[in-house]
Amino acid sequence: MEAGRLRGRIKSFNSEKGFGFIECQEMYDKYGRDVFIHRKQLGDFEVGMDITFFCDANKEGMPQAREPETLDGRRPGPGRPGEGGGDNGGKGGGKGGGKDGGGKGKGGKDKGKGKGGGKDKGKGGKDKGKGGKDKGGKDGKKGIKIPWN
Repeated sequence: MEAGRLRGRIKSFNSEKGFGFIECQEMYDKYGRDVFIHRKQLGDFEVGMDITFFCDANKEGMPQAREPETLDGRRPGPGRPGEGGGDNGGKGGGKGGGKDGGGKGKGGKDKGKGKGGGKDKGKGGKDKGKGGKDKGGKDGKKGIKIPWN
């Protein structure tokens, strides 16, 4: 086994949420929890498989697996149909972030304002213009304009 690789067993995987956990005693002793694995890393590996992997702390300081392999050195293939992973098949492409993707957060062309650009700055508004309430005389007919009204 390559230096720095750890050994564990895939304990669980939630296909709706797209992640699972690996049992690894060494990392449990260090962090007090199982190792997180994302669906893109898991690929076609199944719950119960013994694997090796590297482990780093994620931005929350929790253990996260990367570069998993079977005990004989095989890397995961594309994920199961409809679950994403591998070649980005299945569900969408996630939150971006690649080379020019901009990653998470605010910014980009519309600066987070979404469609429409905020408060109603366009034409219209409340009954401004034609077609408002009938302000004319009896039976819907226009009345005579009285100069003092």
